[in-house]
Amino acid sequence: MRIAILSNDLQSFIIQLAEGLQRLFRKLNVDSEVFYDGYDLLQSDDYFNKYWSKLNKFDVVIAVVNIPTAFRRDCFVNLEKLRQLIPVDPIIYYANYQLPTRGPWAEWLKDGNPEKGVRSNNNWGLERYDWYLSSSIVSEFPLPQYDWPFSVIGVNLDDGTLYPEQKEFIALVDFERTGFEAEREVQIRALQATNTKFIELKGQYSVAAIRKIYRQCSIYFIAFRESFGLPICELQACGSYIFTPYAHWVPSHWIKPDLSVPGPGEISPNFIVYHNDLETLKNKIIQIKKSFDAKQVRQRFLKYHPQLFYGDLKELQRFVNLLQTKQITSQSHLKYPNISEVVRLIGN
Repeated sequence: MRIAILSNDLQSFIIQLAEGLQRLFRKLNVDSEVFYDGYDLLQSDDYFNKYWSKLNKFDVVIAVVNIPTAFRRDCFVNLEKLRQLIPVDPIIYYANYQLPTRGPWAEWLKDGNPEKGVRSNNNWGLERYDWYLSSSIVSEFPLPQYDWPFSVIGVNLDDGTLYPEQKEFIALVDFERTGFEAEREVQIRALQATNTKFIELKGQYSVAAIRKIYRQCSIYFIAFRESFGLPICELQACGSYIFTPYAHWVPSHWIKPDLSVPGPGEISPNFIVYHNDLETLKNKIIQIKKSFDAKQVRQRFLKYHPQLFYGDLKELQRFVNLLQTKQITSQSHLKYPNISEVVRLIGN
């Protein structure tokens, strides 16, 4: 079995998921190839017409995607054309999270929401892909009882570049986000008041450059609510605590054994919640400075969330078995719910 992994060539989480997936397949002795022009194949008619045949020699196509792009009818417009040209290949989705635990996203895809990047209504539902892979499906939204076509395989970030390398105590402040100025002001004021050296992320960085910064930092401040937040994983792997003003800003990293129960889960000791209170934050920074141990932070990350660094090899093997035994085929998508049915199932 040969698997094509469609990515883009931008310095983003898409490449990291794609390359991590390829590392996991290698561990299973499954042949795979990352196509860094995958988004061009899915979006550009001219490019697709010239190069779609490159996928002819593969048995499975996996698109590394995100929401809402994965389901918008005006995105990946060549995906259905690919189905017609290679009708025997299952087309698989891989993203950091899943639509049924994304709360209002299903409704926005159904009715449209230009503010959220959904310009039209009546978009695709789960019937667009033959199976769904994800890093995490945890959130405050309950997962209804249903035979969902999911495999939660985590993410593999174990490429040898994420490890502690701190020589002094440095804080890292995430990119500034419009609408979250009050939270950022508390972060900066607390760092200044505690005489803590800090770096503010600005501009653009290559993966290598930003990971060099990650390895030097001891605490990381989130700028806004993360849908998943790959840096949360990367920084913990480098031994950095994750500071967040509110616990609900890190839902994909909650520990929640029963996903059918609404509401928040627990968080690991690597997460420091300070309720956006200046005095609380100052005290937390001082406490962490006194006891900071980067190796301990990394060990806790690997204890509580090993699947978000190594990936879940057993779950990926189950997915491969489903492919090999033809329990997932190029026709599987036909039995999955459309977007209106997804909205009904999740109760929005």
